[in-house]
Amino acid sequence: GQHLQDQAETVLLRLLRGAGPAGLSAIPERRALGDAQLLRPMLHVDSAQIHAYALNQQLDWVEDPSNHSLDYDRNYLRHQVLPLLKQRWPQVEQYFSRSAALCGEYERRQHKGFQADLQRCVEDGALCLEPLIEYTQDIQVQLVRYWLQEHTGQPVQRVHLAHVMSDLV
Repeated sequence: GQHLQDQAETVLLRLLRGAGPAGLSAIPERRALGDAQLLRPMLHVDSAQIHAYALNQQLDWVEDPSNHSLDYDRNYLRHQVLPLLKQRWPQVEQYFSRSAALCGEYERRQHKGFQADLQRCVEDGALCLEPLIEYTQDIQVQLVRYWLQEHTGQPVQRVHLAHVMSDLV
């Protein structure tokens, strides 16, 4: 399962891609997966603790050999960047995790704040352009983003959202 270092790597990757609060909230501790819930209870646990526990309990596991290839951005951050950051700021992974949690809280409050406006723009599950165009462009973007997220269950990338806005709105 994902752990503290995975969360820190995800925050860095998304920061380097220019993500906003939704993206910087990184890996959620729980999210819907169809009718089920996907839980990640170890996001605040250091991978060394998990490794030590697995050794102590004589557990077997499989390690993907590609985890050591620096050709992948995540591995480059894991093996090259994060160790340097930890030398200067030993708690850097906890700091990234806390920032991700704060971004997630902010994003949930934003989404909740837009619910009444979103309901006004949706009829029978479809997004209606007539009430949508009464809002400023910034709010239109947020409403379309939240509507897409609710229908796809996935975060919407800014580039895709820009296409939707230019093509439809």
